[in-house]
Amino acid sequence: MIKTPYISQFQMYFGMGFKIQEVEKFYKRRFEKWLFENSHKKNKINSLIFFLDTDFDENNNLITASYSQVTEDGIPLTEDDFIEDEFSRLHLLGSLNLHEKKRVQFYGDFLKKKRKDDEKSFTEKDLSYKNTNWFKIGLTFASGEAFNLYKQYKEEKGHFKIITEELGFNASLRPYFSESINRTRESNKNIFSSGDKLQKIYQHCIEYNIPISQPFLKLLPTELI
Repeated sequence: MIKTPYISQFQMYFGMGFKIQEVEKFYKRRFEKWLFENSHKKNKINSLIFFLDTDFDENNNLITASYSQVTEDGIPLTEDDFIEDEFSRLHLLGSLNLHEKKRVQFYGDFLKKKRKDDEKSFTEKDLSYKNTNWFKIGLTFASGEAFNLYKQYKEEKGHFKIITEELGFNASLRPYFSESINRTRESNKNIFSSGDKLQKIYQHCIEYNIPISQPFLKLLPTELI
């Protein structure tokens, strides 16, 4: 059940804070907040998180917390789920003046376009996720490169930073390697905590005849092999 205070804050935004030119930022940050609040496992860097500007990076990704992006039953939380929730909230908004109605309509149209974009062909989606950091980094685990470098440098200070840069990635992406190798928690940086990501990486390797390392295969859920 959606709590009334949350709806009130949502409605207040369309009355005072809504800016058409920032609708993508508004959407992305709400999506990040929704993922954090609905994930079964989550971790906050600070004891308090208010979802302010300082809690997000320049691409509007949440940086002061991590989350598993799955329910307590292990079911993935998707962008489609979020969009449906947003539509539900829009339908529950109270009395609106003309300007507020037009802003709500604009956001509703934006959500419809997002949902339509999500219905693109598999090939278009395929190209999209293959440009993400998690996919590119995941391939270094699949090929065994990441595991081999960890074995080589694990005794050195700052070894995860060394591994990240030696594989050609920016040092800021170090958590993808440290959290994936240590697998100490479920988070959006741990490649092995997402069955969907692992399946995409595995299928890509099979499709393009890329040799898959034994350490990677051992960590795959049996249903994916």
